[in-house]
Amino acid sequence: MKLREIIDTLERLAPLPLRNEGDNSGLQVGFPDADIHSILVCLDVTEAIVDEAIAQQCNMIVSHHPLLYRPLSCISDGTYQQRCVVGALAAGIAIYSGEFDKKKTLKKVLTHPCVIACILGLLAMALSIPIPALLQTPIQSIGRCNTPLTMMMIGMILSEIDLKRLVDKTILRFTVHRLVLMPLVVYLACLALPVSKMVTGVSVLLAAMPAGATTTMLSAKYDRDPEFATKLVVFTTLCSVPAIFLWSMVLI
Repeated sequence: MKLREIIDTLERLAPLPLRNEGDNSGLQVGFPDADIHSILVCLDVTEAIVDEAIAQQCNMIVSHHPLLYRPLSCISDGTYQQRCVVGALAAGIAIYSGEFDKKKTLKKVLTHPCVIACILGLLAMALSIPIPALLQTPIQSIGRCNTPLTMMMIGMILSEIDLKRLVDKTILRFTVHRLVLMPLVVYLACLALPVSKMVTGVSVLLAAMPAGATTTMLSAKYDRDPEFATKLVVFTTLCSVPAIFLWSMVLI
């Protein structure tokens, strides 16, 4: 397996934008196209760890704490970091570090403007709090800009994508989850609950909607594969037309 493939998997589990402030998480030593056959996992990278990786014939080290917190001034044997880098390069060993704080990650999610806006909106609706026109007018004007700006971003990213690569197994899997499995779960749940036919229909059709356009904007903001997000939004939107029609026939 290529090093870049392993890094992609690791960063899906622990995205770099969620790393601690000041941490140099990510690929520390190595080349993305290198073939990896065995991995040594550790807390800190030390000379003993590099020696152990060589002894165990591992050509990749994954550590919790980064080996390099700041750029090296030279490649020599003056510090243990330099010796680790030299030893790893000489033995063809890649070093990857991925440290992130779950509490800080949760705080970033909860304090995201989109989440705060949803919470404030729900509170205003639940408590019947009137929004002054002085605030409501600019909020509505800014809100109306969301869709055209998102469509512009999707168009710009889509223009750089080879349409022959628009669909792959991952896109198909997510599309089935989004347009088939999720509405099916909602439909079965509504059948099991004492809800009206109208509530069932609205719930199922909402669940069968394509991936939200803001997916592309958020993935671009946090550098989390905006190309994949764009392909997902475009393909699920195209497939949602027949999917919604079929679900409407089921609900009749």
